[in-house]
Amino acid sequence: GELGPTSHAPGRHGGRGNSISVVAAEVLSEKLKPENGGSQSKLSAIQTMHLIEHLTEKTYSHTHQIVAYVKETFGLDYTVSGMNKWLHHNGFSYKQPKGIPHKFDEAKQQAFIEAYEALKASCGEDESIVFIDAVHPTLSTKISHGWIRT
Repeated sequence: GELGPTSHAPGRHGGRGNSISVVAAEVLSEKLKPENGGSQSKLSAIQTMHLIEHLTEKTYSHTHQIVAYVKETFGLDYTVSGMNKWLHHNGFSYKQPKGIPHKFDEAKQQAFIEAYEALKASCGEDESIVFIDAVHPTLSTKISHGWIRT
């Protein structure tokens, strides 16, 4: 008599053993999520809209703050790398201030010092000289850096 399917090595020819290893792989991949950046589509469409709206109104400097907000608001666990992927995917980018001073110009500085000395000499003792910084008048002072939608 011929032996039934039990004579095969489990899982070798797509038998029952295979479905068990698929389940095991899924359980394993759930456990591995933090290392591989998490799932990209954990938020529903409505939650995604809500989060985009929230991030448009409030700028976060650090991704982990957004991760905490998502956990608190939606009860979803994201890793920092998973959230970074989500942010880029949804049109957010991390901006740092363009606070680097322009190339130092010695001639301009010397001209300024001379003009300042002349101004000081021409001022009366009861007069004040006020300095107003005209650099980057458009730079928002409210936020130094953070995630913004571009």
